[in-house]
Amino acid sequence: MNIIILGATGSIGYEVLSELSKNTDNSFYISSTNIDLLNKIKYKFNCNGQTLNVKNIDEIEKFFKSASKCLGSIDVVINCIGSIILKPMHLATPNEIIDTFQMNTFQSALTIKYSIPLLKKNGGSIILFSSAAANIGLKNHDLISSAKGAINSMVKSCAMTYSRFNIRINAIAPGLTNTNLSKNIINNKFSYEYSLKLHPLNRIGKPQNISPSIKWLIDPNSDWITGQTICIDGGLSSLK
Repeated sequence: MNIIILGATGSIGYEVLSELSKNTDNSFYISSTNIDLLNKIKYKFNCNGQTLNVKNIDEIEKFFKSASKCLGSIDVVINCIGSIILKPMHLATPNEIIDTFQMNTFQSALTIKYSIPLLKKNGGSIILFSSAAANIGLKNHDLISSAKGAINSMVKSCAMTYSRFNIRINAIAPGLTNTNLSKNIINNKFSYEYSLKLHPLNRIGKPQNISPSIKWLIDPNSDWITGQTICIDGGLSSLK
């Protein structure tokens, strides 16, 4: 498979790349905001890629064009990019609101926009990242739940729109996972203990809990799954 991974140097993106690289038939084109990390990972996994600022529309379009030129046909697009902000809406600045939607909703929409022309001919799979917090009302998750909830709706509608091209669109919605993005929550004793209580399994997730679901979704035998947001969250969004 020819696979695009956005955010491949993040905690989850790296684990996804590592897992999918076990299949030596897979080829990758990856993105990162960090040129040093990007070069190390390109060397380690023998893949190609470039730096990408997802707040820059032109850069996103150029990234997909470069990926297509490098890999030829594209089978899978996985977008692991996102952000975390825990703040009540009335305390959020206008810039924080804009930034949250840019880093989650808007760039996910552009991922679909620029992936579709690359997948139209042969079909394929697009995987975005939502959050389990979008499926349940959690205090101080106003911004991130809104931005991720839009992704859930986007996945359903776009999956229907592009199903005629045999393009499948799904999302993964993790609970709190031990990543670089969540370190401020995990390193705060009060926040961490509060988060543990929200998860019925009484533990937070690991990137290794997420990557198997990606591998499963892109497997040819999973080609009847589309329009789904799959929660991997230790019971956060469904158990009380």
